[in-house]
Amino acid sequence: MNKLLLFLILLTGLYSCNDLNRSENRSENRSDLTRADVIKLIAVLQERERLNLRGVDLSGVDLSGLDLSKLDLKGAYLENANLIEANLTRAFLPEANLRAADLSGANLFGAYLENANLPYANLTRANLRAANLPYANLSGADISGADISGANLYVADLTDANLTRANLKGTQLSGADLRGANLTDAILRGALLTEANLSGAYLENADLTDVKGYNPPK
Repeated sequence: MNKLLLFLILLTGLYSCNDLNRSENRSENRSDLTRADVIKLIAVLQERERLNLRGVDLSGVDLSGLDLSKLDLKGAYLENANLIEANLTRAFLPEANLRAADLSGANLFGAYLENANLPYANLTRANLRAANLPYANLSGADISGADISGANLYVADLTDANLTRANLKGTQLSGADLRGANLTDAILRGALLTEANLSGAYLENADLTDVKGYNPPK
C-alpha cells in the first residue's frame, strides 16, 4: 500500500498519524508527505469539511501558495516548512510545531494556533487578523509589518520578537511576555496589555492610544 493511499485511509478517521508513523519504518528526519502528496489530497478530498492530518510530519516541505485552509494540523510538524503566501484561513493548528517556518505573506485570518510553537518563524506581512494564539511561543519570530489586529495572544511568548510596523490594534496581549520585543512604529491602539511584561521592549513611535492595562513611561 503506497504512502498516499495510507493517508487517504487516515483521513477517513480509521487511523491516526501516530499509528502510521509507528507502522511505517520511515528513515529519521523524513517528512510523511511531499508537496505533490498534499496537492493530491486537497484535490481528491476537497468536498470534506476538514482534512485530518493531525500529527503529520511536513518539516521542510514546500507548501508555498497552497490552500491549506481546510486542514486539521493539530500537533503537526512544520519546522522549517515553506508556507510563503499559503492560505491558512481558519486553519486548525493547535500545538503545531512551526519553528523557523517561513509564513511570510501567509493568510492566517481566524486561524487557531493555541499552544503552537513558532520560535524564529518568519511572519513578515502575514495576515493574522482575529487569529487565536493563546499560549503560543513566538520568541524571536519576525512579525514585522504583519496585521495582528483583533488577534488573541493571551500569555503568548513574544520575547525578542520583531514587531516593527505591525498592526496590533485591539489585540489581546494580557499576560504576554514582550521582553526585548521590538515594537518600533507598531500600532497598539486599543490593545489589552494587562499584566503583560514589556521590560526592555522597544516602543519608539509606537501608537499606544487607548491601550488598556499599561501605563507608558512619561
